[in-house]
Amino acid sequence: MSTNNPTWIATRVLTDPQGGPDLEVRIGIPKAITAELWECPYMIIEAGQSAAPQTGCGVDGFQALLQAQEAIRVALEKTDRKLCWLGGEPGLTGFTRSIPISFGLGLVRHLEALVENAVERYAQEAAAGNHGRPYTDL
Repeated sequence: MSTNNPTWIATRVLTDPQGGPDLEVRIGIPKAITAELWECPYMIIEAGQSAAPQTGCGVDGFQALLQAQEAIRVALEKTDRKLCWLGGEPGLTGFTRSIPISFGLGLVRHLEALVENAVERYAQEAAAGNHGRPYTDL
């Protein structure tokens, strides 16, 4: 795929509450390179700078898209900045870790159950007043 002029399908601006430059994250349309190789372009651009598109790869368009999103998450973590999205909690960009499927359905179901149980427990505690108001400026 030519990453020289990708078609972007989504963008997100992340701000730095410490006053650093904003970052714009872009993700593009996955494209087939061969029958079993797809690429999905993405780019992380600091305000006032230029950047070259990168790609996430997979065996189909969905996997390439998910790999691009994971690459974005990893790249943002490596910045060591507490960026935020829409004025939300510093460090919460909306690019979260996906549950890996490489080790089989058993582990996937186990990890999904852990997440579901933790969310349910937290929601019940929050409803009982055991947690402060969620961080939001929305």
